[in-house]
Amino acid sequence: MYFKIALQNVRKSFQDYFIYFLTLAFSVCLFFAFNSFTEQEAVISLSASQTEIMQLLSEIMGYMSVFVAVVLCFLIMYANSFLVRRRKKEFGTYMLLGMEKSKMARILLYETFIIGLLSLVVGVIFGIALSQVLTIATASLFEVQLNYQFVFSFDALLLTILCFGIVFLLAMVLNVFILSKFKLIDLLYADRKNDEMRIKYVGVYVVIFILALVCLGYAYYLAWTDPIQVLGKNFAKVIILGCVGTLLFFLSLAGFMLRFVSRSKKLYYKGLNMFVLKEVNASIKSNFISMSFVCILLLLSIGALSTGFSLNATINQSLKQQTPYDLSLEYQQYQTDDRLDIVDVTIPEAIKQETSTYHVQKQVEVQVPVATYKQAFQHVHAYYEKNNLGIIEQPEWIGVTFIHESDFNEVLSDLGYDTVDVKPKEVIPYAKQAQLQRAIAKDVKQQEPFKVQGYTFSLRENELPDLVLATANTISNTITFIVDDRIVFKDIVTAHQAINMNVKDETKIADMQAQLDQEVSSQLSAHEGSFYYSLTSRQDVMDASKGTAVITTYIGIYLGIVFMLSSVTLLALQQLTKANDNKKRYMILSKIGADDKMMNHALLKQLCIYFFIPLALALVHSIVGIHFIDSIIMSVGRSSIVEGSAIACGILLLIYTSYFVVTYVGAKKIIKTK
Repeated sequence: MYFKIALQNVRKSFQDYFIYFLTLAFSVCLFFAFNSFTEQEAVISLSASQTEIMQLLSEIMGYMSVFVAVVLCFLIMYANSFLVRRRKKEFGTYMLLGMEKSKMARILLYETFIIGLLSLVVGVIFGIALSQVLTIATASLFEVQLNYQFVFSFDALLLTILCFGIVFLLAMVLNVFILSKFKLIDLLYADRKNDEMRIKYVGVYVVIFILALVCLGYAYYLAWTDPIQVLGKNFAKVIILGCVGTLLFFLSLAGFMLRFVSRSKKLYYKGLNMFVLKEVNASIKSNFISMSFVCILLLLSIGALSTGFSLNATINQSLKQQTPYDLSLEYQQYQTDDRLDIVDVTIPEAIKQETSTYHVQKQVEVQVPVATYKQAFQHVHAYYEKNNLGIIEQPEWIGVTFIHESDFNEVLSDLGYDTVDVKPKEVIPYAKQAQLQRAIAKDVKQQEPFKVQGYTFSLRENELPDLVLATANTISNTITFIVDDRIVFKDIVTAHQAINMNVKDETKIADMQAQLDQEVSSQLSAHEGSFYYSLTSRQDVMDASKGTAVITTYIGIYLGIVFMLSSVTLLALQQLTKANDNKKRYMILSKIGADDKMMNHALLKQLCIYFFIPLALALVHSIVGIHFIDSIIMSVGRSSIVEGSAIACGILLLIYTSYFVVTYVGAKKIIKTK
């Protein structure tokens, strides 16, 4: 009998349960789809390195899913408790008719079980469909062949059932606990209770508002002016200031917004604005903590999505510049005693004949007096020193890397660029990293002389293309100075050489790479401890870069949508509960002459203000956050943050608007229910 009552309750109130059901189904769908990567390897033609990346992605998603499961657990329990409290009057009627709390608890357990089972089934069905889309997307991101066939992960299904089964069990226990605390008088008169203003004086709220602006302004200043320093030292400070400032903002908003707007009599008394503003003010006053939480969740959502899409685009754009050659052998020799003997690696003639492009380039690092270096390159040195990017400062000397113009011009010619002509008394500074390029530009304008081992150089400005000197897995964050071929340095600290090759037959690259690895290892075995070498192919870099892009994109999408889902669900449930509590108020409006159009318009205004105030502040936060992310991405290559942020905002607005519309339709139905 009780199960039948629960089934009837769910059927009659399904529209009331719709947002709760939608959130559950959406959560199950995401959870299942993003835990089904283990089965994709069977239908995607991946190389060995790409297979390792997919296995790593599966492991990462496993760890991420633990975090996501905890977030969704709190979200579902919060939503469930809201729905239970919303039905206080119904439970009060049951108690008035003599029903025991244990019987009501049983009905509530059945209802939770029915909704949970339905959302699990629907979520898994859509999750299976989404996992097929992710399989196609993965093949596209890796740019490999897809031998499509239906993919189903039984492990993902078991994990989803286990996690959400535990969540629903906890929700059932929570429902029983909440029900046990209810008193009949509280249930029957729940809709007549109003929150009391905790702070009586408006001036206090003005002070709180000013403090909020100070906290947020200082956090913005730190994140905007020096992002890399924030990442290293001030990250916790910025996070704490941002959270405190957001909380104080919403606390102060409830205190003076109504009184501020009420000064404009024309606006305040127009239509039902007085009623709308009082309702919004009461909602913010009751829920300023949850609104702050929603605002921060929206910021995290925009940040996660922007980072995923932007870093993916950045990596894809930088791949061409990062892989100028099919195969590059780089080796570096360090000074072990007072002098450095430069050893050249010999490449077998058989391998040389297999190449269409073959040349050796050399770079050396020499010691420069710190005073001279600081004088000539003060902006660059300050940037390095402040952000700990790799310059090793010694008491009297500091290392600087040089390359002869002929070696640099060989790379330019291979890539189809115009060569440079350097005079004996000039140096052309070159850096791949965009921040260092800006610092170099300041030094060039000052035209300070630069003295090295008896040579006096002047800095020369030259527009150099975006390129790297060899195919490598990392982009250098150091500065290279191009000098005339006649310049010969002594006291070399480090000798860096690169042998670049384009291979006639690409199918032989892997064999050549293995043969070269064995050859170089044999030749350098006598110099163990003073040498470092790496042998990198274009395919190695592409696999690693594509793998990073795939992992970053999926994590960004996964977390971004989960955070977004959490935020809009909280707002929607709060407003539906508020609409249920306000039914009598809307009935009074109807009796004193307000028609349906006026009341619908008032409800729409109320929801718009409540929904879009947190979104507006989150977008302001995200402008600073996107600039922060952009500066970090720029250390990898040219950023595509604008494109990624546009996609992120588009996804956010789509989901946010959808929940807003569903909330408005549901709230409108509630206030018209007699």
